[in-house]
Amino acid sequence: MTKNIFAGIIATIACVLVWTASNVPGSTGFGFVAASIGLMAAYVIGQYRYGKNYR
Repeated sequence: MTKNIFAGIIATIACVLVWTASNVPGSTGFGFVAASIGLMAAYVIGQYRYGKNYR
């Protein structure tokens, strides 16, 4: 995977996280929490692999 594609994927995940955080309803369900944790895990893993592959 090229550096630009990888950076684009990480940026997309970051934008989805920002959108999710800004649209938190008053009462959040378990699905919302699980999706947020999954997105954050994907972001962190992506940042780790990006840093490891392109240093």
